Amino acid sequence: MARLGVVYAPKALEDIDQLLERSQAEWGQEQMLVYAEALEKAVSLLRDFPRLGSTIRGLRKGQSQYIFGAHRIIYRAVTDNLIVVRVLHQNMDVRKHR
Repeated sequence: MARLGVVYAPKALEDIDQLLERSQAEWGQEQMLVYAEALEKAVSLLRDFPRLGSTIRGLRKGQSQYIFGAHRIIYRAVTDNLIVVRVLHQNMDVRKHR
């Protein structure tokens, strides 16, 4: 099986921008860069193993979640791509942020 491409939904890009801004404000530039790299590695892992995530109540059909640090990556795998739908803090209600 060929490696999946990665597509970030606009909301996911907004989520990532916000979480990295908060990370930098709270923990500094160096820690923000560490978290950004770890997030990139987590998405890379999912593109190789898209079934690694789990389903939970509140996700749309075909979506899975992968817990990453204090966040959950909401995604779905389709044909040739892994689509990152949202990146939410674990305390956020996924039903309100789909």
